[in-house]
Amino acid sequence: GADAIGVEPDPEMAALASSLLDDEVVVAGLPDLPFADDGFDVVVASFVLNHVDDPRGGARELARVAAPGGVLRATIWDTTPPPQALMWNALLDRVGAVRPPSPRLPVERDFDRSADGLAGILSETGLAVTGTGTLAWQWRVAPGALWSGLTSVGNFGVLWRATTSADRGATATSCPSTSRASWPRRASRGRRVVPCASTSISCSGSSTRASRRPTAPARAR
Repeated sequence: GADAIGVEPDPEMAALASSLLDDEVVVAGLPDLPFADDGFDVVVASFVLNHVDDPRGGARELARVAAPGGVLRATIWDTTPPPQALMWNALLDRVGAVRPPSPRLPVERDFDRSADGLAGILSETGLAVTGTGTLAWQWRVAPGALWSGLTSVGNFGVLWRATTSADRGATATSCPSTSRASWPRRASRGRRVVPCASTSISCSGSSTRASRRPTAPARAR
């Protein structure tokens, strides 16, 4: 088997992941990983580079810790709204909620959220991109768990916290009736089936796959 080390910037999440996986999870994050150069045969960053303040700096750090001849796999959410985003927007429209501006990276630090965009920032580090594509799957989730996630995590959570208390109350009250019309179809045991897609570099998720050239030129950090 392989020796694996997880990385998570939030101490509580790192502790939870470590207890569930029964494996080491280090409290750290991009673009500053506490590991030596060329230390890992395989580096995986699933839906990470689309959530950091400096995606290119993060890509350089992933390349730094990959061993010569090693493999890096990265996935991101692309720009196509996933079904849960369509449902969320329909819910906000139903109650007339005012949407505050969504947080965006400065143009000079952002990248195109697509397989080609992800491949681009990885190839800038000196990695050889060997495959890109789109991944698709079905996500099964209980309605309560989906609601809890939407109102606390990612851009949805940022938007939820920025809305007025009146809008939040109206949205929560409206959720049961809205869900019947706009949530994805029911699955067994009252769960919902949410079709998802991701873009791949081997990452809407998109995915990309890249390898560290055995004799790569030095990279700026």
